[in-house]
Amino acid sequence: MRATLKTIVSRCLAGVIAVMSTTGIWIGPADAGGFEYGTDNGALAVGRGGAAAAIATPSALYSNIAGVADTQGSSFYTSGNLVFRQLRFQRLGFREIEDESRPFVGPMVAAAFRLTPSLVLAIGVHGPVAVGEGHYDRGTLGDPGPSRYLFTDISFFYAIPTVALGFRIRGLDSLRIGIGFQPAVASAAISVYTGTVVVDDPLFDVRVEGDVEDPFVPAMQVGFLYGIGDRVEIGAQVRFSDSIEAYGDAVPVGVPFAQDGGIRFPASRVRLDVPVPFTVLRGGVRYRHPRPGAQTGAGAAPEPHRTELFDVELDFLYESYSSFRRIVVAPLEPVHTPLGVYDVPDLVIQQHWRDTVSLRLGGMVNLLEGGLSLSAGVFWQSAASPLEYTHLVFPAWNSVGVALGVTYRVRVLELTVAYMHIFMTDRHVSAEGGRIFALRASPLGGTFDAPAVNAGDFEGSYDILAFSALISYSGAR
Repeated sequence: MRATLKTIVSRCLAGVIAVMSTTGIWIGPADAGGFEYGTDNGALAVGRGGAAAAIATPSALYSNIAGVADTQGSSFYTSGNLVFRQLRFQRLGFREIEDESRPFVGPMVAAAFRLTPSLVLAIGVHGPVAVGEGHYDRGTLGDPGPSRYLFTDISFFYAIPTVALGFRIRGLDSLRIGIGFQPAVASAAISVYTGTVVVDDPLFDVRVEGDVEDPFVPAMQVGFLYGIGDRVEIGAQVRFSDSIEAYGDAVPVGVPFAQDGGIRFPASRVRLDVPVPFTVLRGGVRYRHPRPGAQTGAGAAPEPHRTELFDVELDFLYESYSSFRRIVVAPLEPVHTPLGVYDVPDLVIQQHWRDTVSLRLGGMVNLLEGGLSLSAGVFWQSAASPLEYTHLVFPAWNSVGVALGVTYRVRVLELTVAYMHIFMTDRHVSAEGGRIFALRASPLGGTFDAPAVNAGDFEGSYDILAFSALISYSGAR
């Protein structure tokens, strides 16, 4: 009997760790099309539909690091995306539920300082373009939450500090180059459920509460901007991110629907490894229509609103999500329970994400001699998640977005407001086609072969309001 109980406890923690990893408690740096919902940080880029790889935007630390080389004097920038997410799931045979998260704010701050005529230093911090929390109804013993085997609660913090240099090469005034280093910090907390001897019987469920963090996820980015004549600008940036090695605690909670909250076991330390880095490549070409009488070409004022009547930009984005093949989960210590101390083996969790591509088309019209600008844009992005692995943590589905923005400038101050709506393709996962199963916290181990806990209907969309303020000195706008 004692050996059987030992196996149950060991399998329970194995299920806990596996669910933590398969439901996205690890948080990796990425761009739109995979873990992120949309197009960009920064209101100006949002209002252009994310078409910002070939223009020196104030949010260049995100869209193209080479843009910081156009800073005149000093500049200070702050921006925020206010995200309203609508995400609904109706599991086959269960009631419909929806994300109960509050509107989420994703901030960005940056500053740039011209050190020499050809060198600019920029520093800042931002997060990924993602919603950092999700909350679904846990339910009761008589009516348990339909999403509980996917997750019920998740919150994550991901800060990406950036230190960058932007510079020009003497004799090549149209070429700007940027290099940035990003020592990111990530942490996350999640609540999910496993089955034991049976699935879909709340009497035998085990809730898992987990916390992990990785204090150092290094990344670097390199970009360039190059003007061809008076009317064409091209730009590109590549970003490389290191693997994730997150450490934290896993706490199993038995009888989770009990009125007293269930039985909490002691926490155990675990490590989650995502052994493959990510690569993001973005590039674009921009047509800029000169303002009559404005100086163009080498030596012209770098602010596009002062020299251009309007511009149109087409961007392409590629992300190497197919490199995300597996997650390794390694317990760092034996499991402590009232029954004794037990070892749990490492787990290898297979993943099936695909490379993604995105197309963005956007531009801006500059009125009142550059004092007022109107922008618009559209984008399309492919899905990272195959249909059979559709999940609620990161709904990485085919998406289309439309955006509008307005920018007002007075002296050294620039204010921008932008709005974007993102349509996501509805998904139906059949009972036979679903490939996400509840973990089995029992002596049998592994997962339940059926039913698929992601079988059902998924619907989602986003509304984003973006605001930004830029203050510039020495080079009035």
